[in-house]
Amino acid sequence: MEFVSVAVTDAGRIKKVNEDAYLIQTQETIHGNACLAAVCDGVGGLQYGDRACKYVLNRLSRWFQQISKVKFEVSANILQQLNAEIEIINEELLKMGQDAGTKIGTTLSGILLIAGEYFLFHIGDTRIYMFSENLRCLTFDHTVVAAKLRNGQITEQEAESGNEKHVLLQCMGVSPVLEIQNMKGYVHKDDVFFLCSDGQYNTLNIGEVEDILEEMKYMDQSDMQQTAETLVGEVMKRGERDNITAIYVKIKE
Repeated sequence: MEFVSVAVTDAGRIKKVNEDAYLIQTQETIHGNACLAAVCDGVGGLQYGDRACKYVLNRLSRWFQQISKVKFEVSANILQQLNAEIEIINEELLKMGQDAGTKIGTTLSGILLIAGEYFLFHIGDTRIYMFSENLRCLTFDHTVVAAKLRNGQITEQEAESGNEKHVLLQCMGVSPVLEIQNMKGYVHKDDVFFLCSDGQYNTLNIGEVEDILEEMKYMDQSDMQQTAETLVGEVMKRGERDNITAIYVKIKE
């Protein structure tokens, strides 16, 4: 597979420190070219969010480099390997927090693209969208409001205005127990993946996301980058106060 990818991150209008981070990495493997993309958002209210993000992504990058050098089967087993690595990284974050006398937390949303398939891993309220013939949000938010909505306790309108909208039920670095969302599926030429922090999606409606990703199917890398940067400026104009991060990965062939 071949990929076209762009990314953008910005501290935003208010915050001095950008506690978001992203990873895009391509690697040649025995199964052909592969891509690992991930977004982290340091948890508000906890210290060292930026440090947590960078640590998690650096560790995932090392894992990706290591597996590319060995023989492995592309199957559900790759998700088991990913989950095992994420759990180890989580334990390391817990230890770092204990040593520092604080809690260090971050969300994590990522995909591994290899051999015509995608393998998804997700914790928190960063998101992954996919546009193929139509738009799908592949992840579900690990938040109080999202859980209440899934359980039928509140309506979608109540969810939008709820003050628990960004209260996380889980993230990395806080608890030794993780419930990692996984998914796998096939990819096709011109499919577009959109990974983003809540600062990017908060003020966008689903129709806008769908229109942008559909247009990206026909863009080259330069136009994709310009669109990504324009969209960051647009959400800031709408009053977004959080850090903003987005990755776009298109399947070229």
